[in-house]
Amino acid sequence: MKWDSIIRYGIVRRLEPFEFNEPSVTVIANVSAAPYTRDNIKKNLVNEITSPVRWFESIQYLRQNGETEFIEVDPGNVLSRLLPQV
Repeated sequence: MKWDSIIRYGIVRRLEPFEFNEPSVTVIANVSAAPYTRDNIKKNLVNEITSPVRWFESIQYLRQNGETEFIEVDPGNVLSRLLPQV
């Protein structure tokens, strides 16, 4: 069994007993570049562990939905410098 399959299995088992509500704020999933919903929270959390981040698509989604201000909270400015390219 590959390491990502082992990790996915463990995360799925740990999330099984939890029930999630509809998010009260919009949260964009790194794996789908679309908002979390009550129905996709568990699946997204599992997939985000072993899938690539769709950062460009996430920014495109946000811009298409009226977002114009982005604040980078990590110590660098790599993402801020990438914004004009999106």
